[in-house]
Amino acid sequence: MAMKALVVATFLPVLPTRKKGKYYMLLEYMSQFYRCIVPAPMWVRYLSNPVSSAVFAVLITSVYLMLKGGLIFTTIRELYRAGIMFLQDQVCL
Repeated sequence: MAMKALVVATFLPVLPTRKKGKYYMLLEYMSQFYRCIVPAPMWVRYLSNPVSSAVFAVLITSVYLMLKGGLIFTTIRELYRAGIMFLQDQVCL
């Protein structure tokens, strides 16, 4: 959050508005990626605790990992595209 505030707070001569938007976009996608990854270990530990049945714990943990893997893959792809857009604008100038 502090990084976003720093990008927004920079003066116009230091960082033009267009570049400021590119930095903000890249920071936003990086924070989305971080938010996607952080809770995964905690939930895997919680779901794999066999309270009633070990089979159910394995099944629900497997479903969670498959869904989370797809979400992480999608987030990485969006972060990659944002990085490409960021670098294309930087190379042209």
